Amino acid sequence: MGLMDMFKSSENKQLKELVNELEKMLSPDQQYAEQLKQTITEREMKIKELDETIQSKYRDIQTAEKAVQQSLSNLNVVNREIDKKKSLSLSLDDQLLFESFGLYKPTYSFVKSEEYKIRFIKNEKMIIKENCAL
Repeated sequence: MGLMDMFKSSENKQLKELVNELEKMLSPDQQYAEQLKQTITEREMKIKELDETIQSKYRDIQTAEKAVQQSLSNLNVVNREIDKKKSLSLSLDDQLLFESFGLYKPTYSFVKSEEYKIRFIKNEKMIIKENCAL
């Protein structure tokens, strides 16, 4: 194979010399036309690269827009939760204000504490009986 490589290298040198001689034979207009073809080819390749870059950036922008939309959606959910908590806080504040003036709204329907005590003991016995006590 080494011998074949030497022949190929000498052939390559001969072909390059032939190309150079043929290029010298071209008229200036033909040389200029050849240069223009090369320039056009280079520019077309550059345009293709730029188109690919634009498409890549466009996909990146779409991904970013989706992320922004998701973030806005999450923000809206959080804002609704904040509004719910604020309204709950206001109602609790009102309830505390009423209680501070002695306007208490009873939670249980017991009029006397003795009724509560009797019911509590019954519940306690039932829990113990069912082995649900801790």
